[in-house]
Amino acid sequence: MGNKLAVAIPSYNRRLFVERLLSTIPEDILTVVSDNGAYLREGLSCKRKNIRIESHDVVLDVFDNWNFALNMVLDECDYLVMPSDDDLYLSGWSERVLKYIDKIDADIFIFGSKVIDEFENVVGEYSEDRLTVLEAPLGFLKYKYSVNARMPSVFFRSKFIRKIGGYDSKAFKLTAADSELIQRALLLGRVAFIPEVISCYRVWSGGLTNKKIASEEWLDEIEKWTDKIIMIGQSNAGIFTGTFSENYADEIYARNLYEGLVNLYRREEYRGLLSFKSKARWPKKALFRTRLRIVRLVLKAKILSYVG
Repeated sequence: MGNKLAVAIPSYNRRLFVERLLSTIPEDILTVVSDNGAYLREGLSCKRKNIRIESHDVVLDVFDNWNFALNMVLDECDYLVMPSDDDLYLSGWSERVLKYIDKIDADIFIFGSKVIDEFENVVGEYSEDRLTVLEAPLGFLKYKYSVNARMPSVFFRSKFIRKIGGYDSKAFKLTAADSELIQRALLLGRVAFIPEVISCYRVWSGGLTNKKIASEEWLDEIEKWTDKIIMIGQSNAGIFTGTFSENYADEIYARNLYEGLVNLYRREEYRGLLSFKSKARWPKKALFRTRLRIVRLVLKAKILSYVG
């Protein structure tokens, strides 16, 4: 293989952001870019021997492009990470990552991330409070209801990702592919949670999540995600017994339903909120507090829709 660590970047029409991301990756780290739509064919101002670009004239589906980027480095490194083309890394990140990779035997390393908006304002942060190494499937239990990690801070052993497979591009077109991959990895691999923030994960106020989260298609993919994880868990991990499967699936569904309702509420689309809620199933096995949040929001929307 030759490379201890590699960075695989799926990109689509974001030249300036790709340039910015590449500027935060050291020259001794193998870096590849899957250029969806050939927007980078004329080249980048950042010219380094460690950077390879593969351009596609035909636009690939989102998660097919992610897998293409992953496969570009799979045979050339021990560990890989896949940031989005608009993410960033913090100074000294690679030295810190390699320090832990050399010290700990794990299939997955999860570091912390800052969350930034389109203007690079920090709007949130996630990091574990202490170093923890867990055998499968115990890592999954930390993330069973919410995948807190962000992809620019999740490092996979190449042999392990080859074994469990990459992103499920057949099941997912909008969402869940990254969360499903992380949960699948935590079910099947040894994970090290590292209490250090190394990256910036970007969110957009007008991005795909905001446009699609309040939709039947979004919730359908959430159900595909949890169904797949339950199947894997029952076959390999032995933790999906009794009512655990229903609790797990309904809580994730309920949290996504709630976020979709919040999105409509903030836009003052109260009738749309009520319509969206009426089409969704009721997640009766979700946590009581999550169901209560949904009920309260729906009641507020009903009152405001009458007033309006």
